Amino acid sequence: MVMRDGSYPLVAVVTPVRDGAPHLAETLESVQAQDYPALLHVVLDNASTDATPSILKAYAAGRVQLAVWRNREPLRRAANWETAIHQIPAETGYFRLLAAGDRMRPDAISRMVAVAEASPNVGAVGTLVAGSAGLVPDYRLLPTDRTVFSGHDIAAGLFRDEVNPVWVRHVLVRASLLHHRAPYFTQTLHHVDLDSFFSLMCVSDFGFVHEVLGWDRALLSGTRPDVYDPSLVLEWMQALNRYGPLCFTPDEYARVSARFYRRYTDTLLTWRYTGRIDADVYRQHLGALTERGHAPSFGRSLAAMLKSVPRSLRIRRGKAGPKKKLRIERTPHMLRADPASAAP
Repeated sequence: MVMRDGSYPLVAVVTPVRDGAPHLAETLESVQAQDYPALLHVVLDNASTDATPSILKAYAAGRVQLAVWRNREPLRRAANWETAIHQIPAETGYFRLLAAGDRMRPDAISRMVAVAEASPNVGAVGTLVAGSAGLVPDYRLLPTDRTVFSGHDIAAGLFRDEVNPVWVRHVLVRASLLHHRAPYFTQTLHHVDLDSFFSLMCVSDFGFVHEVLGWDRALLSGTRPDVYDPSLVLEWMQALNRYGPLCFTPDEYARVSARFYRRYTDTLLTWRYTGRIDADVYRQHLGALTERGHAPSFGRSLAAMLKSVPRSLRIRRGKAGPKKKLRIERTPHMLRADPASAAP
């Protein structure tokens, strides 16, 4: 972790916040408590109308330097995140987003930097994350006998439903990768962190700390997120179309795509017959599937109607069959020595 001249690479923790007064102090405290010596906390206040500015002023003289910017007018989430990460100094070695209300263990940054510094081709480092109440979701865990994985294997494992996507919100990113595409956060999606994570996995390896180093306020229970959820699956489909060809051979891509669309179609029909979504949302998803040649057949619709009750109960309980093991097919470090040299 210590560089040759005895210094530490600068790490910027980036917190975009909009009216975050209820929980912002917890986030600021967790950054101030970090044991990593070269740390900067960058906060972008997205034109908050609550007590956010006064809370930030109270931490202006903290041990960890606090750099605060404020938007004159509120920006959309993706634009605000994009603006926030571009406030980091040019000399930054790594950055990570930390949402207002989320927290880190005091050794989180030092542990994650240690993994990244040990392997120059690691572009992002993740960790286990618990909910704000301390509940750890039902993770599909990565193999614990290693800390570095091929980024292509991780991306493929996400599409195959072999690993859990929850940690894409809590990753330390090598700052040299910030400009490997522009914009860094796709402005047309809601789950912009998922899309940016896939782009990183296409050009670098992935490091992982097999301990809970963070708490995410959005994780209110121990139930793992479901890829085939009305609010997620459309963006997963876009990610598969964009990044799948980069993660798989043509034959693999065909198999994974067929499985994804089959499950998407069956799940959509289950939502329809159990009333989980309304008619407008159903038409939105149906249109997206039809556009890609995967409109449900009559037979599939009938089968889904007959099975809708037991299947919907299984989805609500979060049971998706036995846990799968991540297929490790590639050796880390085989892509390129400098991930920042990757083409967009």
